[in-house]
Amino acid sequence: MARAKAEKRLFWTEEALTVLRSQYRITPTRELAAKLGCTPSALYQAASLQGISRTQGKRIRPDQNGYPIGYTRKNSYYGVLEKKVAATGNKHTDWKRIEVIEWEERFGPVPDGFHLHCPSDKPRSCDNLVLRRNKTDEANNCGYPVGHIRRNYNGLAEQKISASGNPDTDWKRLDVIEWERTNGPIPDGWILQVKSGMPRTAGNMRLVRRTVSAEEVTLVDLRKQFARRLIELEKINRATLSLNKDDFSKRKNRFSPEDDEAIKQLYLQHTTGRIAEILGRSFSSVQNRMAKLRAAGAIVAKTKKSAPYTFCEDALINELLPTHTHAQIAGRLGRSTRSVEKRIFRLRGKR
Repeated sequence: MARAKAEKRLFWTEEALTVLRSQYRITPTRELAAKLGCTPSALYQAASLQGISRTQGKRIRPDQNGYPIGYTRKNSYYGVLEKKVAATGNKHTDWKRIEVIEWEERFGPVPDGFHLHCPSDKPRSCDNLVLRRNKTDEANNCGYPVGHIRRNYNGLAEQKISASGNPDTDWKRLDVIEWERTNGPIPDGWILQVKSGMPRTAGNMRLVRRTVSAEEVTLVDLRKQFARRLIELEKINRATLSLNKDDFSKRKNRFSPEDDEAIKQLYLQHTTGRIAEILGRSFSSVQNRMAKLRAAGAIVAKTKKSAPYTFCEDALINELLPTHTHAQIAGRLGRSTRSVEKRIFRLRGKR
């Protein structure tokens, strides 16, 4: 059966590529594919070859997703209409709500420290927006004016006396303010205390000396700093002493040329443990030293070359071979059974 004729492919011209570059990020894929006369897969392939991505404008280009200035869309989070007013790449300043734009066109820009608020029971429009002061404005300390009275977390009434931005100095209790009007400011080192069983009013307050003065607080802080510094110096001294002790022990236990020569002589005849006993050292230190000598070529590994057999050893092997096993001969010679078997094989080959 004859195969169906393949569909004619679309050859991308410069005009089609221009349309693809300009419309790929803002036009749905199927709609753009139908406009260019190709399949969605061919459109994806051409965009990939041209290096075009739908998310490319988020990090590389400052125009943010390819939307032009003046473009209107629906905010995906709040569901309100917003318009693009700039192309700096900052989504918080590039987009602005439609009702805010209309309010600013009518009344001017929103002043610093204020924001536009829409009541929840009214529709979001320009006529329902209300100008409010920001609660996070540091210049007026949460938006309250000087002279405002509120309740603190202890339930005591306090009044705002300044707008420096420091809540510890901007607010003062009403009973303290009333007492200072009559008796003057509180002296240093003194505090106001309520008399027992009486309400907190200016007439029921009395001056009491602080249990700890400011100088004593400073001395306590200095004492803590000195103690902390002494602990740090003690740690440094301990580390230095331990380091010097380790260096001294290493210098004291270094292998001398006589020790190296003894290791070379005893290497093939004795085990590592026996050599450590003869030298009066630990097994690990002798093992590490033998590894260094082996790496330097001063000694040869036992597996590569063993001690050569002497004429007396060969004569003893020939004498004991008819009446003894290979293991018994190896025990008499102080060698391994495998070594004795190899030597017997060589001696038999020489006959």
